[in-house]
Amino acid sequence: MKTMNRTVSVLLALTLLFSLSACSGLLPGKLTFNTGKTGAEETPVSTSTVTASGNLAEEGGTVTAKGGVSVDFTPGLNVPEGTPLTVSKQKTVTDEEIGAVYTAYDISLGDVHDLGGYVAIRIPYDDRTIEAGQDPARCVAGMYRNEESGEWEGVLYGVDAAAKELIVYTDHFSTYGCFVFRNEGKRSAKVTSINDWLIDADQSQCAKALQEILDSDGTPGLECRELLRPALEESFNALSAAIGSTDDMAGEIGNLTTLFVNGTGLGDVVGNVEWANGLTTALGYAGIATSLVNLSSQALKSNKTQNDILGMYKSTAYLLGSISQSATLGTIGASVWVVDKGLTEMGEYSYNKIAEDTTKAYRHYYSKYMARSKSDWRWALKDVARNAAKNKERADTAIMDEIDRWCGLFWEIDTKTFTDILVDVGQQGRGWPDADTKKAITSDYKGDLLKMLEPILEEVQRDLELDLWREQQKRIEEFRVKLNTAVTFEIKDTLKEGQKESAFRDYTAAFGPLSNGAVKADWQFSVNKEGWIRVQSTVIGWMLAGQPKELRLYEPGKDPELDAPDKTILFKMSVPHVLISLKTEEEIVSLGKWSIDGAPEGYPLYGIYVKGDRIADGVMVDEAMARQIFDMGGGRTFTIEEGTGDFLIPTEWRHTASDTVKKDVFRIHFVDEYHLVTSYQSGADGATMTKVSD
Repeated sequence: MKTMNRTVSVLLALTLLFSLSACSGLLPGKLTFNTGKTGAEETPVSTSTVTASGNLAEEGGTVTAKGGVSVDFTPGLNVPEGTPLTVSKQKTVTDEEIGAVYTAYDISLGDVHDLGGYVAIRIPYDDRTIEAGQDPARCVAGMYRNEESGEWEGVLYGVDAAAKELIVYTDHFSTYGCFVFRNEGKRSAKVTSINDWLIDADQSQCAKALQEILDSDGTPGLECRELLRPALEESFNALSAAIGSTDDMAGEIGNLTTLFVNGTGLGDVVGNVEWANGLTTALGYAGIATSLVNLSSQALKSNKTQNDILGMYKSTAYLLGSISQSATLGTIGASVWVVDKGLTEMGEYSYNKIAEDTTKAYRHYYSKYMARSKSDWRWALKDVARNAAKNKERADTAIMDEIDRWCGLFWEIDTKTFTDILVDVGQQGRGWPDADTKKAITSDYKGDLLKMLEPILEEVQRDLELDLWREQQKRIEEFRVKLNTAVTFEIKDTLKEGQKESAFRDYTAAFGPLSNGAVKADWQFSVNKEGWIRVQSTVIGWMLAGQPKELRLYEPGKDPELDAPDKTILFKMSVPHVLISLKTEEEIVSLGKWSIDGAPEGYPLYGIYVKGDRIADGVMVDEAMARQIFDMGGGRTFTIEEGTGDFLIPTEWRHTASDTVKKDVFRIHFVDEYHLVTSYQSGADGATMTKVSD
């Protein structure tokens, strides 16, 4: 039986350079390389079109284009006979920013877009571009280019170092890139792979993760997150190297990894509890996907005697299939189980042979009247597995049930058709055989059919396992995207009326405290005339830098490395926006406590207008720090740049008597940055907001 290449990689692309830059834009969630052109705009340097001889759909085979790119087709794929394979090689690019040499190949198969299964595309790489002493399996990477965005994105791939080939596993053709990084550290910072450590992961640890899921009704916990610890540590170390760290950060990275794995305390570090919980959950689902991948690659194939683990795999897959956020993961996992059970039954099947006129008629019926190609069977068996994945009781016998149903169709035909078929094969009609003869004829055909179907079912199992790997990649991508969330740090001085420039002009603003490996220059800025700085980092970039919580201000001429700060301002990390006022809390002028007259009875609306905390029902205006209005639902944000203005504010408040939520709209008019004159609530014309106290 074919097994998945041990170096098949799922991308854990905790990617890009995470340095903080005053001019940085939003860091994208996917790799964006400075190729300058999208695939559609590039002119190929060579194009090769080749048509394979023979029937690829029935027999499979390898098609090789000029230049050495080849495609391995397995039997049963949707490949019409005579379909041409075209490979267009594009210009090799040396990208200094990412430290890689890559070549893109645009690959198409006539008008075929849905292959119905996976192929292996083999792309040769030039090992002369690999630095001496580096491991090709850790320097070479595969990507595909998204046709809509032009960005390079992750794909399932492996590396055959002996053949000097990148192997891309895909169920469709597109533009694929073979990337050779100058050293494995560079590639690790871009497309860190999960390969041997995953496939060799301890089955008992994966089983613990499955049991945890079963015990918690589908909620992943610590055991699930622990599975990703090695990948997190590897990725964080690679990222640390990528941003230029030369100091030993082992202890800090270990602490950071533990923070993610344990989950507890992450909300205190980041500040957004909901966001932090989402990150922990995403890591847990990546872990449970890893468990399913691991056990489908090992236990289902190599260790059929571990019934307890196999039973947990089955139960977990069906449980996940019933949970909305993991239904696809569970359905694919259960489908793998269904196919595996079918293969087991095939191997145990024994049958009788019988030579009789009716046997010829029976066989003729399935070759002429009800012919199913290998491609048809591949599609049909996938459908059976996926449908059975919705019904746990059908799982063990679903594949064989479909084969038995198929083998029994002949006995459901009418007498006239039966007689016509006998004539077709040169036999005289003798009427229907008895039950024992029917059974023998069916068993004879079924045995031969199973011999033909076993390799097809193995390919179906391979397709589903690759689907499971791809689903795991999506789960890891969800976690990666959350870590790559861009956070804007807005540093702002509130100028008084008539004040033309900030008192902190030309001061150095430095974040701290920083980790040993942080690039300190990336976390220091000069305050401009208006006292305003806007910079960005990713969440993981901020964490690797030591999770700074202070902004330290130094007078012009002072050295942040040697001198004490003139002023230190504490701030709370918040995703995706952090506001830091250069005024201390004592210097902020409170807008005071206000009440609203004219509101409907039972809706006592009021707001406490102080430093950035929403501490009361009703609309909240944080004028002293941000000049922003936040609606109570946490959605839209309105910014007051200068002076006065009228603003419509969607808001909601709680009815204190009935404890129900009321949604409405307020119009607020500002005279200046400290004076709010009127406000009215729709449906209660004339409601006025009046200052009660400071």
